[in-house]
Amino acid sequence: PRWLENALAAIKRALLRCCRDDEPFLEAAKRLLASFDERKVGTLNLLQLHRALKSLGISGGQREMERLCEQLRGVNLPRDASRARGGPRGAQQGPQRHGRSELRIDHLLSRLQDIRVPEEDEAAKRLEVRP
Repeated sequence: PRWLENALAAIKRALLRCCRDDEPFLEAAKRLLASFDERKVGTLNLLQLHRALKSLGISGGQREMERLCEQLRGVNLPRDASRARGGPRGAQQGPQRHGRSELRIDHLLSRLQDIRVPEEDEAAKRLEVRP
């Protein structure tokens, strides 16, 4: 979806602005995002994601954070398709709902790697110019 691509591009631009020239993008992005992972388990819940993005100068509400997590994990399947998978029902929805509100940092980084923004090329040129 176009919304997801635009959101990921905005996140990548913001992360690139925070990166030092001598640090590879993925390492810098992982370091920054992991600093908001209070449990040190490699995931961010909605509040942690919101805080991380806010620290990058990106604002968004609860619904935008949920939408980002859902689309990154492919949760936005049609209602019939999700039932056809035969997932758990009833009392097990609580833990399911909790899992849907978290985003794996490595998955986010993987998706960011697939997005190209002009700022990446500028950063690469700055590295080439350095002695």
